[in-house]
Amino acid sequence: MKTLFTFPGQGTQRPGMLQSLPRDKTWQVAHQVLGDELMQLDSAVALQHTRAVQLALLIAGVSAARQLIASGVQPDMVCGLSIGAYPAAVIAGALDFTDALHLVALRGELMEQAYPQGYGLTAISGMTLAQVEALVDGQNSFIANINAETQIVIAGSDSAMAAVAQRALAQGAQRAQRLAISVPSHCALLDSPRSNSKPLSIKSGCNARNSLFSAAAAPAFSGSRNVLPTIWR
Repeated sequence: MKTLFTFPGQGTQRPGMLQSLPRDKTWQVAHQVLGDELMQLDSAVALQHTRAVQLALLIAGVSAARQLIASGVQPDMVCGLSIGAYPAAVIAGALDFTDALHLVALRGELMEQAYPQGYGLTAISGMTLAQVEALVDGQNSFIANINAETQIVIAGSDSAMAAVAQRALAQGAQRAQRLAISVPSHCALLDSPRSNSKPLSIKSGCNARNSLFSAAAAPAFSGSRNVLPTIWR
């Protein structure tokens, strides 16, 4: 039997999610990088911001995985969904945790600067990819994730997503739910922030120990199943 550690994407955050973490080496490294900001990173106010959400998920994921490993549970494989690829890379030994903190902080800042409000993701259940593709315009609304054969996530502006959701429900979709994500992830709208990113010096190629996978699909609802993993690069 193989053991897989999987790390979630945005939408799984909650206020207070870091408060029960042990004040161990993982916490100490995070504090060295983030300073006193770490103590407020998981507040309800802070979690309204993309940077804080992504950092909180990184820290929580690495801490939880390291606690499991310390208790004797060793992963044969790790995988991550969207931002979850970063803690997965850390646990696989492919990325230094300090570097991951700097990268995720920059990632979140660029995404939030590009889209501070009015954008995000919406999950549509009960329609196939082909059916949802016919509803998005490729300018203000896009296909973002494929969670399952009939659960498709779209990205875009709030107004464009609402219009797509309304048409989807009218055409037989079972559900259309705006997700707790404030940026239009996994679509062409983030090409500009990506091109504006500045180079960082990181410890690449750190003795990877486990098979590492990443998937673009983010969970739409609690307990939803994610599919279509790809090899992390």
